[in-house]
Amino acid sequence: MANATQYQWVPLDTRGAGFRSAASAINSDGQVVGFATMTTDPSAPVHAVLWDNGTMQDLGTLGGTSSEATAINDSGKVAGWATTAAGATDAFLWDNGTMQDLGPVDLRQINVGQYPILWSPVHVNEQGAVVGNRPGSTPLGDGAFLWENGATQELPLQFATALNDQGQVVGGVPSGGTFDTHAALWGSGTLTDLGTLGGPNSWAIGIITSGSVLGTSLTEARPCGSRDMMVTDPFRWTNSVMEDLGSVLACFQGEPWQGEYMNEQGQVVAGDHISCITGVWDGGAWQTISGCTWANGMSAPGAVIGGRGTMGSSSPAHTVPFVWQGGVLQDLATGSNLNGLATGINRGRVCRLR
Repeated sequence: MANATQYQWVPLDTRGAGFRSAASAINSDGQVVGFATMTTDPSAPVHAVLWDNGTMQDLGTLGGTSSEATAINDSGKVAGWATTAAGATDAFLWDNGTMQDLGPVDLRQINVGQYPILWSPVHVNEQGAVVGNRPGSTPLGDGAFLWENGATQELPLQFATALNDQGQVVGGVPSGGTFDTHAALWGSGTLTDLGTLGGPNSWAIGIITSGSVLGTSLTEARPCGSRDMMVTDPFRWTNSVMEDLGSVLACFQGEPWQGEYMNEQGQVVAGDHISCITGVWDGGAWQTISGCTWANGMSAPGAVIGGRGTMGSSSPAHTVPFVWQGGVLQDLATGSNLNGLATGINRGRVCRLR
């Protein structure tokens, strides 16, 4: 612990009591995006905001009442969603003071069967390309879109979850039943079904610059407890090979052990949100982060951030933010900053939701 990075919380919202705000992402320059109310009215709608060098900037809306920033790249381009004057919810890209409308976007949680997919509704890469999902009535969404260089392209994915800096997009494609899907990769006009680990369903959740994909798949029936059953395992797909990463336990009996984050080194974070377990896979072996934890991100050097505490109905309750790296867990609760959930990390800074 003596060699652990020492963190000091710096307030982003300094407007005083009564205002609400939350941070969702941070870039390499320490710019932070999220949302905030513009008045002290507790029922006031939120606006997308950018914090930069101690100043909070209201990014506005698309003519409606609400907006939220969900991602920012290293050149300061911000992606998110906003309501329009007609009451629709559209994706946006904000760049140097201008918010561009990218069309309707779906904000619903995507579930593959009983398994909720960890995702954010709008993403932006370092080239300023944006990916999201169109609204619809089907449980797994009604299609993904890619906005790039001023043009929008509808993608042959049922839903998208991430894109890399090469413009490759991952998500899922239909594979039979209403809730059935296979992990899929789209790039340069080509769609690739990544298959499964032997079960009926799989889905992709992340992709790095090299094109390696992180996801989760149901397996074939395996011995688990007193019976044989399909389980979920994270996978890493590289050069047409799907690698089963296994788990921190012999098996999770009906609980969703899912891949969540992967950095450019190929290190992976996975979690079971029912049992409140987080693990880090590196070089073929798993390490468990101690305590009830919920991961929210992973940095390029392999630091994992999130919340640590007691379990609520669907996520940890009464959490304190943490950073874990190299087997060392560091709680970031200090003074009056006792509760919260770390939500973003770059190489040296962490942002959090209180």
